Formats: sequence, structure tokens, C-alpha cells
Amino acid sequence: MRNVLNSLIVAILLMGLVSCTIDNPVDTPIPSGAALSTQAYQPFALPAGNGLQKTVKISGTVTAAEGGQLSFEHSKGNFSVKIVLSFGPGSVESDMTLDMFADDEVLSATFGPHGTQFKKPGTLYVEARGLDMNGDVNALKNRLKLLYKNEITGNWEPIEAYGFQVDAATGTVVCKNGVIKHFSRYGFGI
Repeated sequence: MRNVLNSLIVAILLMGLVSCTIDNPVDTPIPSGAALSTQAYQPFALPAGNGLQKTVKISGTVTAAEGGQLSFEHSKGNFSVKIVLSFGPGSVESDMTLDMFADDEVLSATFGPHGTQFKKPGTLYVEARGLDMNGDVNALKNRLKLLYKNEITGNWEPIEAYGFQVDAATGTVVCKNGVIKHFSRYGFGI
């Protein structure tokens, strides 16, 4: 009886281990309705010499009663970028200071404190001009995504975003409404 019980426990544990694959590690959120994808996404590289040349930190306060925003703009040569993260009233439980670190190599930003969850999602607006976008503009429009850097897998994964505009001739990417439910690293790419 004891051997049968031990065998049963071992079989259950092995089934649990086999069902946890690298495509869906434990505690890794999968957006509702999203299918697992093997597509490799990469954020757009900032133009050499006209990018930020350093990581830039922006801080601001978001209140429970009124919300708030973090905003950043940079322009050099033919490259410019504007990033605005807005929160409405009731997005946070209590007033808090938030940080945004604009990346110096790719079109991305890291928001903190890391792992902060929101009662109501924030809205991310990004407009970048002067990016090097080789390729068909229709393909770019169809493939452009707001990306989240999954720290467990190390991969960039697409998340919910709306209002994309792409102009390959001017290297322009606009996202009017990226949905930010928690703080991590986010970027734009294909």
C-alpha cells in the first residue's frame, strides 16, 4: 500500500513538472485571449549619434485622488522622442512617486518602482521620429507592437496597445494608447 501511495505521489509531481514548460513558466502572466508565440520581437534601435547617449531618469507623483503623469521629451539632429505615461483618479491605492528611465539604446523605457500594480491601467503615449525603419510601411504597420520585457524568459513580448501610426519615410512611430497594468520595461518594435 505504501509503495502504491508513493508511486502515485511521484507520478502526480512528475505530471506537474512536465506541464510547466518554458513557454509558460510559473507566475508568468499571459494576456487573456493571447496565443503563445514563437515570434522573436525586438525594439527599434535609436539612431547612432542622435539618441539619448545616456539613460535619463524622470520622476513624478501620482495621487490616488487625481492621478498624474510622467513625461519626457528629447530631440537631437533628426531624432526626437516624446513619452507620456498618464494615470487617472483611482489608479493607485495611495499617493506615490513613480520613476521612468528612458533607454539610451532602443526605443524603450523602464518604469518603477519595479513590479508596481495598478487598480486602473495607465495610458502610454509614445511618439518617435527619425528611427531607421527599413522595410515596407504596410508590413511595419501590421507588425508594430508595444512590447514588454519578460524578465523570466528574457524575451520581448507584445501587449495591448491602440492607435499606432507608422511613417517609414520619416522613421516615425506613434502609439496613442498603450495599456500599462504594472511597471516593468516597455518598448516599441517588430
